[in-house]
Amino acid sequence: MLNEIFERLQSSPDKTSPASYLISCENSDVPLTVGDIAKNCKNINRASIYRTLLMFDNLNIINTITIGWKNYYELAEPFIPHHHHLYCINCQNAEPIQSPRTRKTHRSHR
Repeated sequence: MLNEIFERLQSSPDKTSPASYLISCENSDVPLTVGDIAKNCKNINRASIYRTLLMFDNLNIINTITIGWKNYYELAEPFIPHHHHLYCINCQNAEPIQSPRTRKTHRSHR
């Protein structure tokens, strides 16, 4: 998985920085906000994080999930299996869900 991410980064006309590699290596089971990423990459400024997320989105490395006024980021489908999300209105977190029924429905609509 990381090899394919690095290949996409190397083929990009954008300059990649160490921030790109640190963010790409972030391994999470849930979609992350910029705040979550910033907590995990304390020595990287937010402007670099936003630039890297934009580049990753353009290279189809990540998906941006917008819920309400908040953006969440996760690896794109080539890197993780297809799934859907539940959004909790109490804690305002997004959680991925995956069930045999959602996988079957997804396959039948391809």
